[in-house]
Amino acid sequence: MTAAAPRRMKPTTPVPLHRLAIEALCDFLESSGPPADNRLQPESVLAEQLGVSRATIRETLLAMEREGYITKKHGVGTFVHPSALKAKTRIESVVDFGELLARTGCTRVEAVTEASAAVAGDYAGSLGVAPDHGLVIYKRVFLADGRPAIYTIIRVPRAIISGDSPAPTAAESIFSLIKKASGEEATHRIAWLKAKTVDAEVGKALGLTTGEPILSWDSVLYNYRDRPLLHSSVFFNTTVIPLCTVGMTASADPTREVEPGD
Repeated sequence: MTAAAPRRMKPTTPVPLHRLAIEALCDFLESSGPPADNRLQPESVLAEQLGVSRATIRETLLAMEREGYITKKHGVGTFVHPSALKAKTRIESVVDFGELLARTGCTRVEAVTEASAAVAGDYAGSLGVAPDHGLVIYKRVFLADGRPAIYTIIRVPRAIISGDSPAPTAAESIFSLIKKASGEEATHRIAWLKAKTVDAEVGKALGLTTGEPILSWDSVLYNYRDRPLLHSSVFFNTTVIPLCTVGMTASADPTREVEPGD
């Protein structure tokens, strides 16, 4: 019997092939179980199974090692970490909240959105505008099987929006929203995790008690010229979506320069 293999990639997709290869390889390893001794097959075999070049599979494995999915030991092999594969709600890898909630096993993800106008005020510094500069505010509650899980407040400078303020569709990501609103593509973000207490607005949105602790994730998205595009505040109901991170130890980090005596 021929051994099962990951699904092959389609080179016509707009998503970078190495990202698709990571997804396909992780899905395959989780569904089929880890290989013997957790050791992956050689790069040439993985490239053939996925239908990608050796260069793409090397990029895939390098990214997977940076993200804590595998460890490469010179002269020994490449080892997969089943514990990392099981970490579905990694906050450091969040791109799309709808996808994040789907990873938890919920079957229905919804997003309720309202838009309003305000001035920059306290967010003027992070957005690089004057305090009286106009903002478009998007407030969204993400529901996981009907339970409020994530509340987001997205602040976009009015000057970068082309025409009317577009309403997000379903569980649309903020990256897609800002591209639709301004024509700008977000290339990077800086984020801060903060411990806060639930206020009346967040409590109403997430069904939480005012005054209890909550995790806030604030971030600013920038374009390639380092221009701020938006400031977002995200609040997580961790009773619905428990969050985690996966990271390599310093001694195993392939990008870390080891000093003599380490």
